[in-house]
Amino acid sequence: MTYFPKLLLAAACFAALGHANAADSVIKRVTLYPGVAAVERVAPVAANAGEVRLTCLPTTFDTNTLRVEADAGIRVGDVSVKTVPKALATRCNLGSNDAKIRELEDQRAALDADVSANEAVLAYIKALNAPESGAARAAAPVGSLDTTVESVRRAVSTTLVKQQKLARQKELIEQQIAALTADSEAAGPKAEEYREVSVRVAATKAGELRLIYQVNGPGWTPAYRAALDSATGAVKLDRLAVVAQSSGEDWRGVQLRLSTAQPRNNATPPMPWPWEIGILPAMVARSAAMYDMAPASAPAPAPAMKALRAPTLPPTFDASVFEGTYSTEFEVPGGVDLASNGQRVTLPLGSQTVAAKVFSRVVPNVSNEAFVMADVSRPEGVWPRGDMQLLRDNALVGKTVWNMGDEQSVTLAFGRDESLRVRVEPQKTQSATAGFIGNRQEREWHRGYTIENMRKTVANIEVLEATPVGTDADIKVEQAFNPQPTDKSWKDKRGVVAWTQTLAPGKSAKLTADYKVSYPKDARVSGL
Repeated sequence: MTYFPKLLLAAACFAALGHANAADSVIKRVTLYPGVAAVERVAPVAANAGEVRLTCLPTTFDTNTLRVEADAGIRVGDVSVKTVPKALATRCNLGSNDAKIRELEDQRAALDADVSANEAVLAYIKALNAPESGAARAAAPVGSLDTTVESVRRAVSTTLVKQQKLARQKELIEQQIAALTADSEAAGPKAEEYREVSVRVAATKAGELRLIYQVNGPGWTPAYRAALDSATGAVKLDRLAVVAQSSGEDWRGVQLRLSTAQPRNNATPPMPWPWEIGILPAMVARSAAMYDMAPASAPAPAPAMKALRAPTLPPTFDASVFEGTYSTEFEVPGGVDLASNGQRVTLPLGSQTVAAKVFSRVVPNVSNEAFVMADVSRPEGVWPRGDMQLLRDNALVGKTVWNMGDEQSVTLAFGRDESLRVRVEPQKTQSATAGFIGNRQEREWHRGYTIENMRKTVANIEVLEATPVGTDADIKVEQAFNPQPTDKSWKDKRGVVAWTQTLAPGKSAKLTADYKVSYPKDARVSGL
Protein backbone atom coordinates (compact mmCIF):
# COMPACT_ATOMS: atom_id res chain seq x y z
CA MET A 1 0.00 0.00 0.00
CA THR A 2 2.83 2.39 0.66
CA TYR A 3 4.04 2.15 -2.99
CA PHE A 4 0.63 2.75 -4.54
CA PRO A 5 0.74 6.59 -4.39
CA LYS A 6 4.24 6.53 -5.84
CA LEU A 7 3.04 4.37 -8.73
CA LEU A 8 0.19 6.76 -9.39
CA LEU A 9 2.59 9.71 -9.31
CA ALA A 10 4.97 7.99 -11.75
CA ALA A 11 2.07 7.17 -14.06
CA ALA A 12 0.88 10.77 -13.96
CA CYS A 13 4.35 12.05 -14.75
CA PHE A 14 4.67 9.58 -17.62
CA ALA A 15 1.30 10.70 -19.02
CA ALA A 16 2.46 14.31 -18.88
CA LEU A 17 5.52 13.44 -20.94
CA GLY A 18 4.63 14.60 -24.50
CA HIS A 19 6.48 13.79 -27.70
CA ALA A 20 6.41 15.32 -31.20
CA ASN A 21 8.08 13.28 -33.90
CA ALA A 22 9.59 14.61 -37.11
CA ALA A 23 6.42 13.51 -38.88
CA ASP A 24 4.57 16.07 -36.73
CA SER A 25 7.14 18.85 -37.29
CA VAL A 26 7.43 20.78 -40.52
CA ILE A 27 9.80 23.36 -41.95
CA LYS A 28 7.77 26.54 -41.96
CA ARG A 29 10.24 29.32 -42.84
CA VAL A 30 13.65 29.50 -44.48
CA THR A 31 15.82 32.59 -44.78
CA LEU A 32 18.34 32.04 -47.54
CA TYR A 33 21.65 33.89 -47.51
CA PRO A 34 24.60 33.58 -49.92
CA GLY A 35 25.93 30.13 -49.01
CA VAL A 36 23.92 29.51 -45.84
CA ALA A 37 20.27 29.01 -44.84
CA ALA A 38 18.47 29.70 -41.56
CA VAL A 39 15.77 27.03 -41.19
CA GLU A 40 12.80 27.32 -38.84
CA ARG A 41 11.10 24.01 -38.02
CA VAL A 42 7.80 24.04 -36.10
CA ALA A 43 6.45 21.21 -33.91
CA PRO A 44 3.15 21.10 -32.00
CA VAL A 45 3.23 20.88 -28.20
CA ALA A 46 0.32 19.34 -26.31
CA ALA A 47 -0.95 20.78 -23.07
CA ASN A 48 0.89 19.41 -20.00
CA ALA A 49 3.68 18.04 -22.21
CA GLY A 50 7.07 17.52 -20.60
CA GLU A 51 9.26 16.74 -23.62
CA VAL A 52 9.27 17.35 -27.36
CA ARG A 53 11.37 15.00 -29.44
CA LEU A 54 12.13 15.76 -33.09
CA THR A 55 13.65 12.89 -35.03
CA CYS A 56 14.85 12.24 -38.58
CA LEU A 57 16.66 15.58 -38.78
CA PRO A 58 19.64 15.83 -41.16
CA THR A 59 23.19 15.90 -39.87
CA THR A 60 24.08 18.87 -42.07
CA PHE A 61 22.86 21.60 -39.75
CA ASP A 62 25.31 23.39 -37.47
CA THR A 63 24.52 22.51 -33.84
CA ASN A 64 26.32 25.65 -32.67
CA THR A 65 23.55 27.72 -34.27
CA LEU A 66 20.67 25.73 -32.74
CA ARG A 67 18.03 27.92 -31.12
CA VAL A 68 14.71 26.93 -29.51
CA GLU A 69 11.68 29.21 -29.08
CA ALA A 70 8.13 28.50 -27.96
CA ASP A 71 4.71 30.13 -27.70
CA ALA A 72 3.49 31.79 -24.53
CA GLY A 73 2.58 29.24 -21.89
CA ILE A 74 5.43 26.89 -22.84
CA ARG A 75 8.68 27.07 -20.90
CA VAL A 76 11.76 25.63 -22.60
CA GLY A 77 14.30 23.65 -20.59
CA ASP A 78 17.43 21.77 -21.56
CA VAL A 79 18.08 20.77 -25.18
CA SER A 80 20.01 17.65 -26.20
CA VAL A 81 21.14 16.50 -29.64
CA LYS A 82 22.22 13.00 -30.55
CA THR A 83 23.08 11.18 -33.76
CA VAL A 84 21.15 8.04 -34.69
CA PRO A 85 22.57 5.52 -37.20
CA LYS A 86 20.49 4.47 -40.19
CA ALA A 87 19.95 0.97 -38.81
CA LEU A 88 18.06 2.39 -35.84
CA ALA A 89 16.10 4.94 -37.87
CA THR A 90 14.41 2.88 -40.56
CA ARG A 91 11.45 5.26 -40.75
CA CYS A 92 13.81 8.11 -41.60
CA ASN A 93 15.05 6.36 -44.75
CA LEU A 94 11.75 6.95 -46.50
CA GLY A 95 12.21 9.68 -49.08
CA SER A 96 9.61 12.23 -50.08
CA ASN A 97 8.58 10.10 -53.09
CA ASP A 98 8.58 6.70 -51.37
CA ALA A 99 4.99 6.97 -50.11
CA LYS A 100 3.78 7.94 -53.57
CA ILE A 101 5.69 5.08 -55.13
CA ARG A 102 4.20 2.58 -52.67
CA GLU A 103 0.68 3.88 -53.37
CA LEU A 104 1.24 3.52 -57.12
CA GLU A 105 2.64 0.02 -56.62
CA ASP A 106 -0.55 -0.93 -54.74
CA GLN A 107 -2.63 0.42 -57.63
CA ARG A 108 -0.52 -1.59 -60.07
CA ALA A 109 -1.06 -4.75 -58.01
CA ALA A 110 -4.82 -4.16 -58.08
CA LEU A 111 -4.71 -3.78 -61.87
CA ASP A 112 -2.72 -7.00 -62.17
CA ALA A 113 -5.42 -8.75 -60.14
CA ASP A 114 -8.11 -7.43 -62.48
CA VAL A 115 -6.10 -8.56 -65.51
CA SER A 116 -5.73 -12.08 -64.02
CA ALA A 117 -9.48 -12.22 -63.33
CA ASN A 118 -10.27 -11.24 -66.90
CA GLU A 119 -7.85 -13.85 -68.20
CA ALA A 120 -9.68 -16.46 -66.08
CA VAL A 121 -12.99 -15.36 -67.60
CA LEU A 122 -11.58 -15.67 -71.12
CA ALA A 123 -10.18 -19.11 -70.28
CA TYR A 124 -13.60 -20.20 -69.00
CA ILE A 125 -15.33 -18.99 -72.16
CA LYS A 126 -12.74 -20.80 -74.25
CA ALA A 127 -13.42 -24.00 -72.29
CA LEU A 128 -17.11 -23.74 -73.15
CA ASN A 129 -16.12 -23.90 -76.80
CA ALA A 130 -14.04 -27.06 -76.33
CA PRO A 131 -14.74 -30.09 -78.69
CA GLU A 132 -16.21 -32.21 -75.87
CA SER A 133 -19.08 -29.74 -75.57
CA GLY A 134 -19.89 -30.01 -79.29
CA ALA A 135 -22.62 -32.66 -78.77
CA ALA A 136 -24.44 -30.38 -76.35
CA ARG A 137 -24.30 -27.54 -78.86
CA ALA A 138 -25.64 -29.85 -81.64
CA ALA A 139 -28.55 -30.89 -79.46
CA ALA A 140 -29.47 -27.30 -78.66
CA PRO A 141 -32.15 -25.56 -80.75
CA VAL A 142 -30.93 -23.15 -83.43
CA GLY A 143 -32.47 -20.06 -81.81
CA SER A 144 -31.04 -20.94 -78.42
CA LEU A 145 -27.62 -21.53 -80.00
CA ASP A 146 -27.66 -18.10 -81.66
CA THR A 147 -28.50 -16.48 -78.34
CA THR A 148 -25.66 -18.33 -76.62
CA VAL A 149 -23.17 -17.37 -79.31
CA GLU A 150 -24.19 -13.71 -79.09
CA SER A 151 -23.87 -13.74 -75.31
CA VAL A 152 -20.42 -15.29 -75.55
CA ARG A 153 -19.38 -12.72 -78.15
CA ARG A 154 -20.49 -9.80 -75.98
CA ALA A 155 -18.77 -11.27 -72.94
CA VAL A 156 -15.50 -11.75 -74.83
CA SER A 157 -15.69 -8.27 -76.38
CA THR A 158 -16.38 -6.61 -73.03
CA THR A 159 -13.57 -8.54 -71.35
CA LEU A 160 -11.05 -7.63 -74.08
CA VAL A 161 -12.01 -3.95 -73.86
CA LYS A 162 -11.47 -4.10 -70.10
CA GLN A 163 -8.10 -5.72 -70.65
CA GLN A 164 -7.08 -2.91 -73.01
CA LYS A 165 -8.11 -0.23 -70.50
CA LEU A 166 -6.30 -2.03 -67.70
CA ALA A 167 -3.15 -2.28 -69.82
CA ARG A 168 -3.32 1.44 -70.54
CA GLN A 169 -3.80 2.31 -66.85
CA LYS A 170 -0.92 0.06 -65.89
CA GLU A 171 1.30 1.76 -68.49
CA LEU A 172 0.53 5.19 -67.04
CA ILE A 173 1.26 3.96 -63.50
CA GLU A 174 4.57 2.45 -64.66
CA GLN A 175 5.53 5.82 -66.14
CA GLN A 176 4.71 7.63 -62.89
CA ILE A 177 6.69 5.10 -60.84
CA ALA A 178 9.67 5.45 -63.19
CA ALA A 179 9.56 9.26 -62.94
CA LEU A 180 9.35 9.24 -59.13
CA THR A 181 12.12 6.64 -58.90
CA ALA A 182 14.39 8.71 -61.17
CA ASP A 183 13.64 11.77 -59.05
CA SER A 184 14.56 9.89 -55.88
CA GLU A 185 17.79 8.61 -57.42
CA ALA A 186 18.67 12.14 -58.57
CA ALA A 187 18.36 13.31 -54.97
CA GLY A 188 21.27 11.06 -54.09
CA PRO A 189 21.65 8.12 -51.71
CA LYS A 190 19.82 7.98 -48.39
CA ALA A 191 21.57 9.42 -45.38
CA GLU A 192 23.69 7.07 -43.27
CA GLU A 193 22.70 8.73 -40.01
CA TYR A 194 20.25 11.24 -38.63
CA ARG A 195 19.93 13.62 -35.69
CA GLU A 196 17.40 13.67 -32.92
CA VAL A 197 16.70 16.79 -30.87
CA SER A 198 15.03 16.43 -27.47
CA VAL A 199 13.66 19.53 -25.72
CA ARG A 200 12.40 19.53 -22.13
CA VAL A 201 9.32 21.72 -21.80
CA ALA A 202 6.72 22.71 -19.23
CA ALA A 203 3.54 23.37 -21.21
CA THR A 204 0.57 24.81 -19.33
CA LYS A 205 -1.33 24.95 -22.62
CA ALA A 206 -1.00 23.73 -26.19
CA GLY A 207 1.16 25.66 -28.64
CA GLU A 208 4.11 25.47 -31.00
CA LEU A 209 7.82 24.88 -30.53
CA ARG A 210 10.20 26.45 -33.03
CA LEU A 211 13.60 24.93 -33.77
CA ILE A 212 15.90 27.34 -35.65
CA TYR A 213 19.27 26.31 -37.08
CA GLN A 214 21.68 27.12 -39.91
CA VAL A 215 22.76 24.89 -42.75
CA ASN A 216 25.89 25.63 -44.80
CA GLY A 217 25.71 25.15 -48.57
CA PRO A 218 22.27 26.36 -49.72
CA GLY A 219 22.24 29.75 -51.36
CA TRP A 220 20.88 32.03 -54.03
CA THR A 221 22.09 34.47 -56.62
CA PRO A 222 20.24 37.32 -58.35
CA ALA A 223 19.20 37.20 -61.99
CA TYR A 224 17.36 39.69 -64.15
CA ARG A 225 15.38 40.04 -67.35
CA ALA A 226 15.08 43.30 -69.31
CA ALA A 227 12.39 43.57 -71.99
CA LEU A 228 12.36 46.60 -74.29
CA ASP A 229 9.13 47.76 -75.97
CA SER A 230 10.34 49.60 -79.07
CA ALA A 231 6.97 51.26 -79.63
CA THR A 232 6.71 52.90 -76.21
CA GLY A 233 10.39 53.08 -75.24
CA ALA A 234 9.66 51.40 -71.90
CA VAL A 235 11.86 48.74 -70.33
CA LYS A 236 10.36 46.12 -68.04
CA LEU A 237 12.86 44.88 -65.46
CA ASP A 238 12.11 41.48 -63.92
CA ARG A 239 13.94 40.63 -60.72
CA LEU A 240 14.64 36.89 -60.37
CA ALA A 241 16.42 34.65 -57.90
CA VAL A 242 18.21 31.39 -58.69
CA VAL A 243 18.08 29.15 -55.60
CA ALA A 244 19.37 25.67 -54.81
CA GLN A 245 19.89 23.55 -51.74
CA SER A 246 21.23 20.15 -50.75
CA SER A 247 20.69 20.33 -47.00
CA GLY A 248 19.50 16.73 -46.67
CA GLU A 249 15.81 17.60 -46.23
CA ASP A 250 13.30 18.79 -48.80
CA TRP A 251 11.57 22.14 -48.34
CA ARG A 252 7.86 21.76 -49.05
CA GLY A 253 5.54 24.77 -49.03
CA VAL A 254 7.95 26.90 -46.97
CA GLN A 255 7.85 30.66 -46.58
CA LEU A 256 11.09 31.61 -48.32
CA ARG A 257 12.93 34.84 -47.62
CA LEU A 258 16.06 35.85 -49.53
CA SER A 259 18.65 38.10 -47.91
CA THR A 260 21.75 39.81 -49.25
CA ALA A 261 23.39 39.78 -45.80
CA GLN A 262 26.36 37.51 -45.19
CA PRO A 263 26.07 36.06 -41.67
CA ARG A 264 29.26 34.03 -42.05
CA ASN A 265 31.38 37.18 -42.28
CA ASN A 266 33.09 38.65 -39.23
CA ALA A 267 30.64 41.08 -37.61
CA THR A 268 33.31 42.89 -35.54
CA PRO A 269 35.33 45.68 -37.15
CA PRO A 270 39.13 45.54 -36.83
CA MET A 271 40.88 47.71 -34.26
CA PRO A 272 43.99 49.81 -34.97
CA TRP A 273 47.22 48.75 -33.31
CA PRO A 274 49.72 51.27 -31.94
CA TRP A 275 52.41 52.15 -34.48
CA GLU A 276 55.63 52.09 -32.46
CA ILE A 277 58.99 52.95 -33.95
CA GLY A 278 62.14 52.39 -31.92
CA ILE A 279 65.85 51.57 -32.18
CA LEU A 280 66.72 47.93 -31.56
CA PRO A 281 70.04 46.64 -30.19
CA ALA A 282 72.42 45.34 -32.85
CA MET A 283 71.86 41.63 -32.11
CA VAL A 284 68.08 42.05 -32.01
CA ALA A 285 68.11 44.06 -35.25
CA ARG A 286 70.18 41.34 -36.99
CA SER A 287 67.75 38.65 -35.78
CA ALA A 288 64.77 40.68 -36.98
CA ALA A 289 66.34 41.09 -40.42
CA MET A 290 66.98 37.35 -40.67
CA TYR A 291 63.38 36.70 -39.64
CA ASP A 292 62.09 39.00 -42.40
CA MET A 293 64.13 37.12 -45.01
CA ALA A 294 63.17 33.65 -43.78
CA PRO A 295 60.38 31.82 -45.59
CA ALA A 296 57.03 31.70 -43.89
CA SER A 297 56.56 28.70 -41.64
CA ALA A 298 53.86 26.16 -42.31
CA PRO A 299 50.54 26.91 -40.64
CA ALA A 300 49.74 25.08 -37.45
CA PRO A 301 47.53 22.05 -37.84
CA ALA A 302 43.85 22.76 -37.34
CA PRO A 303 42.35 21.43 -34.12
CA ALA A 304 40.26 18.33 -34.35
CA MET A 305 36.57 18.89 -35.03
CA LYS A 306 34.22 18.58 -32.14
CA ALA A 307 31.50 16.00 -32.15
CA LEU A 308 28.22 16.92 -33.90
CA ARG A 309 29.90 19.67 -35.89
CA ALA A 310 28.23 20.23 -39.25
CA PRO A 311 30.25 19.02 -42.27
CA THR A 312 31.66 21.76 -44.47
CA LEU A 313 29.81 21.89 -47.78
CA PRO A 314 31.10 23.64 -50.91
CA PRO A 315 29.33 26.94 -51.54
CA THR A 316 26.60 26.68 -54.14
CA PHE A 317 26.85 30.28 -55.34
CA ASP A 318 29.40 33.07 -55.51
CA ALA A 319 28.83 35.33 -52.51
CA SER A 320 30.98 38.10 -53.99
CA VAL A 321 28.07 39.32 -56.11
CA PHE A 322 26.63 40.94 -52.97
CA GLU A 323 29.75 42.87 -52.03
CA GLY A 324 29.36 46.61 -51.88
CA THR A 325 25.57 46.53 -51.42
CA TYR A 326 23.43 47.23 -48.44
CA SER A 327 21.67 44.32 -46.86
CA THR A 328 18.11 43.81 -48.03
CA GLU A 329 15.57 41.00 -48.00
CA PHE A 330 13.05 39.69 -50.52
CA GLU A 331 9.92 37.81 -49.54
CA VAL A 332 9.00 35.15 -52.10
CA PRO A 333 5.19 35.11 -52.45
CA GLY A 334 3.35 31.88 -51.67
CA GLY A 335 4.76 28.57 -50.53
CA VAL A 336 7.94 27.30 -52.18
CA ASP A 337 8.93 23.69 -52.87
CA LEU A 338 12.66 23.07 -53.14
CA ALA A 339 14.03 19.54 -53.21
CA SER A 340 17.34 18.71 -51.57
CA ASN A 341 19.04 17.64 -54.80
CA GLY A 342 21.09 20.73 -55.65
CA GLN A 343 18.95 21.53 -58.69
CA ARG A 344 18.76 25.24 -59.42
CA VAL A 345 15.29 26.76 -59.49
CA THR A 346 14.42 30.27 -60.70
CA LEU A 347 11.89 32.20 -58.62
CA PRO A 348 10.28 35.56 -59.54
CA LEU A 349 10.76 38.40 -57.06
CA GLY A 350 8.77 41.11 -58.83
CA SER A 351 9.08 43.51 -61.71
CA GLN A 352 8.88 47.20 -62.50
CA THR A 353 8.62 49.21 -65.70
CA VAL A 354 10.93 52.18 -66.16
CA ALA A 355 11.13 54.82 -68.86
CA ALA A 356 14.20 54.62 -71.09
CA LYS A 357 15.95 56.74 -73.67
CA VAL A 358 16.14 54.52 -76.77
CA PHE A 359 18.68 55.18 -79.52
CA SER A 360 20.91 53.33 -81.98
CA ARG A 361 24.67 53.23 -81.48
CA VAL A 362 27.21 52.93 -84.30
CA VAL A 363 30.98 52.53 -84.03
CA PRO A 364 31.74 52.65 -87.78
CA ASN A 365 35.52 52.38 -87.51
CA VAL A 366 35.04 49.03 -85.76
CA SER A 367 31.85 47.65 -87.33
CA ASN A 368 29.30 48.82 -89.91
CA GLU A 369 26.42 47.46 -87.81
CA ALA A 370 24.10 49.53 -85.61
CA PHE A 371 22.79 48.36 -82.24
CA VAL A 372 19.66 49.32 -80.32
CA MET A 373 20.51 50.86 -76.95
CA ALA A 374 18.44 52.03 -73.99
CA ASP A 375 19.54 54.34 -71.18
CA VAL A 376 17.77 53.22 -67.99
CA SER A 377 17.76 55.21 -64.75
CA ARG A 378 18.71 53.39 -61.59
CA PRO A 379 15.63 51.55 -60.27
CA GLU A 380 14.67 51.79 -56.63
CA GLY A 381 16.06 49.30 -54.16
CA VAL A 382 19.18 47.16 -54.06
CA TRP A 383 20.13 45.43 -57.31
CA PRO A 384 23.21 43.22 -56.82
CA ARG A 385 25.28 42.10 -59.76
CA GLY A 386 23.79 39.21 -61.74
CA ASP A 387 23.18 37.75 -65.18
CA MET A 388 20.49 39.46 -67.25
CA GLN A 389 18.48 38.25 -70.22
CA LEU A 390 17.72 40.84 -72.90
CA LEU A 391 14.50 40.84 -74.91
CA ARG A 392 13.32 43.29 -77.57
CA ASP A 393 9.65 43.20 -78.53
CA ASN A 394 9.29 39.76 -76.85
CA ALA A 395 12.23 38.30 -78.83
CA LEU A 396 15.37 37.12 -77.02
CA VAL A 397 18.38 39.03 -78.34
CA GLY A 398 21.15 38.07 -75.92
CA LYS A 399 22.39 38.42 -72.38
CA THR A 400 24.68 40.63 -70.34
CA VAL A 401 25.79 41.19 -66.75
CA TRP A 402 23.80 43.68 -64.70
CA ASN A 403 26.29 45.58 -62.56
CA MET A 404 25.24 49.13 -61.75
CA GLY A 405 27.51 49.67 -58.76
CA ASP A 406 27.07 53.28 -57.66
CA GLU A 407 26.02 54.54 -61.10
CA GLN A 408 22.73 56.38 -61.42
CA SER A 409 22.00 55.01 -64.91
CA VAL A 410 22.98 52.11 -67.09
CA THR A 411 22.96 51.56 -70.84
CA LEU A 412 21.60 48.22 -72.05
CA ALA A 413 22.10 46.80 -75.55
CA PHE A 414 19.15 45.11 -77.27
CA GLY A 415 20.67 43.60 -80.40
CA ARG A 416 21.33 44.80 -83.94
CA ASP A 417 19.32 47.55 -85.60
CA GLU A 418 18.67 46.33 -89.14
CA SER A 419 16.83 49.55 -90.06
CA LEU A 420 20.02 51.63 -90.20
CA ARG A 421 22.41 51.35 -93.14
CA VAL A 422 26.03 52.26 -92.36
CA ARG A 423 28.51 52.92 -95.16
CA VAL A 424 32.20 53.33 -94.38
CA GLU A 425 34.44 55.06 -96.91
CA PRO A 426 37.86 53.53 -97.52
CA GLN A 427 40.34 55.19 -95.18
CA LYS A 428 42.81 57.54 -96.90
CA THR A 429 46.32 57.74 -95.49
CA GLN A 430 49.37 59.74 -96.54
CA SER A 431 52.82 60.47 -95.08
CA ALA A 432 55.16 63.44 -95.50
CA THR A 433 58.31 65.06 -94.07
CA ALA A 434 57.92 68.42 -92.36
CA GLY A 435 59.89 70.84 -90.20
CA PHE A 436 62.41 73.57 -90.97
CA ILE A 437 65.16 71.10 -91.79
CA GLY A 438 62.93 68.10 -92.39
CA ASN A 439 63.45 66.64 -88.94
CA ARG A 440 59.80 65.66 -88.37
CA GLN A 441 57.54 63.09 -89.92
CA GLU A 442 53.83 63.67 -90.61
CA ARG A 443 51.01 61.23 -91.19
CA GLU A 444 47.42 62.02 -92.13
CA TRP A 445 44.17 59.99 -92.07
CA HIS A 446 40.77 60.74 -93.57
CA ARG A 447 37.67 58.82 -92.48
CA GLY A 448 34.13 59.22 -93.77
CA TYR A 449 30.85 57.58 -92.70
CA THR A 450 27.26 57.74 -93.94
CA ILE A 451 24.32 56.56 -91.79
CA GLU A 452 20.93 56.20 -93.50
CA ASN A 453 17.59 55.74 -91.73
CA MET A 454 15.62 53.00 -93.54
CA ARG A 455 12.70 52.89 -91.09
CA LYS A 456 9.41 54.78 -91.29
CA THR A 457 9.94 56.52 -87.97
CA VAL A 458 12.50 58.95 -86.58
CA ALA A 459 15.82 57.41 -85.54
CA ASN A 460 18.02 58.75 -82.74
CA ILE A 461 21.62 57.79 -83.48
CA GLU A 462 24.88 57.95 -81.56
CA VAL A 463 28.14 57.58 -83.50
CA LEU A 464 31.34 56.91 -81.55
CA GLU A 465 34.85 57.53 -82.86
CA ALA A 466 38.23 56.81 -81.25
CA THR A 467 40.68 59.62 -82.09
CA PRO A 468 44.49 59.50 -81.88
CA VAL A 469 45.90 60.70 -78.54
CA GLY A 470 49.56 61.62 -78.09
CA THR A 471 51.28 60.18 -75.04
CA ASP A 472 54.50 62.20 -75.47
CA ALA A 473 55.19 65.92 -75.70
CA ASP A 474 57.02 65.42 -79.03
CA ILE A 475 53.89 63.93 -80.62
CA LYS A 476 51.55 66.58 -82.04
CA VAL A 477 47.96 65.68 -83.01
CA GLU A 478 45.60 67.81 -85.11
CA GLN A 479 41.90 66.95 -85.52
CA ALA A 480 39.18 68.22 -87.86
CA PHE A 481 35.56 67.02 -87.83
CA ASN A 482 32.54 67.76 -90.00
CA PRO A 483 30.16 68.28 -88.30
CA GLN A 484 31.68 68.96 -84.89
CA PRO A 485 31.10 66.14 -82.34
CA THR A 486 28.40 66.65 -79.76
CA ASP A 487 30.69 65.31 -77.03
CA LYS A 488 34.49 65.48 -77.35
CA SER A 489 35.07 63.41 -74.21
CA TRP A 490 32.35 60.77 -74.29
CA LYS A 491 31.70 59.48 -70.75
CA ASP A 492 35.11 60.85 -69.73
CA LYS A 493 36.85 58.34 -71.99
CA ARG A 494 40.06 59.85 -73.28
CA GLY A 495 40.12 60.36 -77.05
CA VAL A 496 36.54 59.11 -77.70
CA VAL A 497 34.16 61.58 -79.36
CA ALA A 498 30.45 61.16 -80.06
CA TRP A 499 27.96 62.53 -82.55
CA THR A 500 24.28 62.46 -81.60
CA GLN A 501 21.71 63.21 -84.30
CA THR A 502 18.05 62.70 -85.09
CA LEU A 503 17.37 61.28 -88.56
CA ALA A 504 13.98 61.64 -90.20
CA PRO A 505 12.61 58.62 -92.15
CA GLY A 506 14.61 58.04 -95.31
CA LYS A 507 17.25 60.66 -94.44
CA SER A 508 20.98 60.17 -94.02
CA ALA A 509 23.88 61.84 -92.23
CA LYS A 510 27.50 62.12 -93.41
CA LEU A 511 30.32 62.40 -90.89
CA THR A 512 34.02 62.96 -91.58
CA ALA A 513 37.12 62.93 -89.40
CA ASP A 514 40.62 64.10 -90.42
CA TYR A 515 43.72 63.54 -88.30
CA LYS A 516 47.32 64.74 -88.66
CA VAL A 517 50.04 63.35 -86.41
CA SER A 518 53.63 64.65 -86.42
CA TYR A 519 56.58 63.25 -84.51
CA PRO A 520 60.43 63.32 -84.60
CA LYS A 521 61.73 61.70 -87.77
CA ASP A 522 64.03 59.24 -86.01
CA ALA A 523 61.55 58.31 -83.24
CA ARG A 524 59.93 54.90 -83.05
CA VAL A 525 56.21 55.54 -82.67
CA SER A 526 53.57 52.96 -81.85
CA GLY A 527 49.89 53.04 -82.75
CA LEU A 528 50.29 54.27 -86.32
